[in-house]
Amino acid sequence: MLRGLREYRLATFFVRLSKRLSHTECNGPKPLKTPFYDFHVSEGAKLVDFCGYSLPIVYRSQSIIDSHRHVRANCGIFDVSHMLQVSGVDRIKFMESLTVSDLQSLAKGSGTLSVYLNENSGIIDDLIINVCREPYLYVVSNAACAEKVRKHLAEQQKAFIASGNDVHLQVLDHALLAIQGPNANEIVRHGISHNDQPFFDDLYFMETITISSLFGLSHPVEDIRITRCGYTGEDGYEISLPATLALPLARKLCEFDRVKPIGLAARDTLRLEGGMCLYGNDLSETTSPVEASLTWLIGKFTFTL
Repeated sequence: MLRGLREYRLATFFVRLSKRLSHTECNGPKPLKTPFYDFHVSEGAKLVDFCGYSLPIVYRSQSIIDSHRHVRANCGIFDVSHMLQVSGVDRIKFMESLTVSDLQSLAKGSGTLSVYLNENSGIIDDLIINVCREPYLYVVSNAACAEKVRKHLAEQQKAFIASGNDVHLQVLDHALLAIQGPNANEIVRHGISHNDQPFFDDLYFMETITISSLFGLSHPVEDIRITRCGYTGEDGYEISLPATLALPLARKLCEFDRVKPIGLAARDTLRLEGGMCLYGNDLSETTSPVEASLTWLIGKFTFTL
């Protein structure tokens, strides 16, 4: 009886979540399409305008509960595209002035979860910052906050350069695909070339590498970046690659029986079950890192008496 009651409550929660996401629309023009849009359509996704982007809530032949459980038992892929590249001699100094992180102490090829703060210590957005082996920082933030973050960064960059510093910002026109679940490592490893496998096998949580090809897919100019991270509470990777390779990669991954595309609804429940904050729900410009129980993100050098 208790199990039946629990299942009923869980199902009710998922139905309410689906209805909430179905009405998650941002006022503005026709939603933009991510590089994975045609893949979403071909897989029978139920699409919504999610803050300016046409994104899937759930896919055909899957309930939200099915999607959630599949990621916990196997692995799923998620469309999470929005990236920024920060270069220049003073790039670390610039990002440290905007976030709570101690980036100077990070080894090259590693990264950290962080938050942008406003003048009142409210959280503008949460983000992942990677200190790359190349002369730049690789930053991933929320697409829903993209315009707000761009405006904030542009204002801060102008003042930073006026003070005699050197920093450059570049929004990357790439696709970003997350693959999450206990089988993610095994699945992705199938696509790694023999030469790149030693580097991939040494990749720990929040570490990043670039490779020339994945599942035989490559670009004549740009590399593919793999970062071991995610926001579901499972092991997994985020794969950044040129937009032209997005559809072929998604389709190759779905050739594996253990891989399914996963929508926004299950991404939200996985994040919730994993105890991770969601911007707009748990974080906002009126919430400080301390109030959000994110003091563990704050670098020691940022503490003042």
